[in-house]
Amino acid sequence: AGQIAAAVEASPLMLAASAVIALCFGGLATFQFNLLVVALWTAAATVPSLLLLIYWRRNRGRQWKSLPLDAIRRVDACAAIMGLVWAALPALFFDAANDDFRVIVAALAFAVAGIGCYALAYIPTAAILFVSLIMGSLSITSVKLGGEAGLAFGQLTAPRLGHRRGCQSRFDRCGRFRRRMARELDAQERA
Repeated sequence: AGQIAAAVEASPLMLAASAVIALCFGGLATFQFNLLVVALWTAAATVPSLLLLIYWRRNRGRQWKSLPLDAIRRVDACAAIMGLVWAALPALFFDAANDDFRVIVAALAFAVAGIGCYALAYIPTAAILFVSLIMGSLSITSVKLGGEAGLAFGQLTAPRLGHRRGCQSRFDRCGRFRRRMARELDAQERA
């Protein structure tokens, strides 16, 4: 229950940041790329964030007494959708951008991945999925770009994917430890 409550508490930060960053990127990118592609991506990044923010506002007073598996699956699904939208950022714009704009695209991808990882930290599967999608896309587009800089950048972002998988096993161990401690506390309270 605490996992969902913590993720819900951090949701406004991630969703508002996602919407603002997408709108700012859309404003900057209109002069660099096809206006239709920029508008579609900006809408795809902004609309789900705003809808989820409205959903959060409606449910913010809700007390989570148990941890329904459906709630975790919904968070995972939202993380996957938002991760795919943000993974499309480097996939659509990195290759066609000039060097200065590539730095902006990469910085935004890293920033959003960091914000999302922080906001979803209490639900590790969602956090890992979100970050892995974005970093995977950035890594692949960097390597695909070629040249020394592209290969070096791809090699720098690829280890983040392995790091996220390693985090999952640590999160799993922490969860097992927490459940064991909760059972022991319950047993002590009954005794």
